[in-house]
Amino acid sequence: GRTVLITGASRNMGKLAALTFAREGANLAICTSTKTDELNGVADEARALGVKVVAERCDITDAAQVAAFVGKVQKELGRLDVAVNTAGHRCRAHLAEISLEEWNKTIAVNLTGPMLICRYATPLMMGRRWGRIINISGIASYIGGHPTQAMVKLGIVGFTRGIARELGQYNITANCISPGGG
Repeated sequence: GRTVLITGASRNMGKLAALTFAREGANLAICTSTKTDELNGVADEARALGVKVVAERCDITDAAQVAAFVGKVQKELGRLDVAVNTAGHRCRAHLAEISLEEWNKTIAVNLTGPMLICRYATPLMMGRRWGRIINISGIASYIGGHPTQAMVKLGIVGFTRGIARELGQYNITANCISPGGG
């Protein structure tokens, strides 16, 4: 009966999270920036499990799009209980070769996006005095991966710790998962 927002839900961990929450009976608010056909497929699979789904194209680096998406979720699903930030941009360029544009895109998707999702989602959680935030990091920052990737993955860990401390008074927890390679 909860409502779960998942970014990057068209494939990989986002798709897996969406379908897992749907199997547990959670209504979904799912988004992607580009892969709308795949996202609609995930939405269809989730609806077949008997849950309500809001599936939208949303560039999580754009504050207006995030605000509109969260507003639609509130209007159509009535609540927002959990936010899962799985959307990510991988940058594997070497330091001497990375363009400033690629550097900025990596920061925008991996750090600004989760910040915007949390900025607009948490007021809905605060009003109910309950919520959960799940951010995805990775092992790049711990094993010395590509510099840009390592930087944003460690940044999301710090962001998660900060919001956990800030939002705990509202019974909102924030956790960061760092899956490793398989």
